[in-house]
Amino acid sequence: MIADITNLFIGWLFLGFIVTLVVEAVKKLTIKLDEVKTLKDVINLFAPIIFGMLLVFGIEGLLLINMVLGLLETSLKLNIFIDKIITGLIISQGANGVKSIFNIVHELLVKRGLK
Repeated sequence: MIADITNLFIGWLFLGFIVTLVVEAVKKLTIKLDEVKTLKDVINLFAPIIFGMLLVFGIEGLLLINMVLGLLETSLKLNIFIDKIITGLIISQGANGVKSIFNIVHELLVKRGLK
């Protein structure tokens, strides 16, 4: 019983972290939209997002959120399409977005005693 509650707590904690990452990415996007003046600015703004989405939808099995939820041994699952969109958005933010996920996963694994 306690293990089930811990699994749910860890899973929801991770999903809350993902929501924070997505909100930050959207904030950055809306702030940069105000600075768009030329076609080059539009391309520079949307190219990373398009590239991130192409990577995620082009590479089968690149489901970051579900992979981490499984690694954390939770019973939570996310819709594959939503997982791909969120993963693409995180990848489009560059190495910092992915690194922050690895950091939080490492912390959660240490707290659970899995690492």
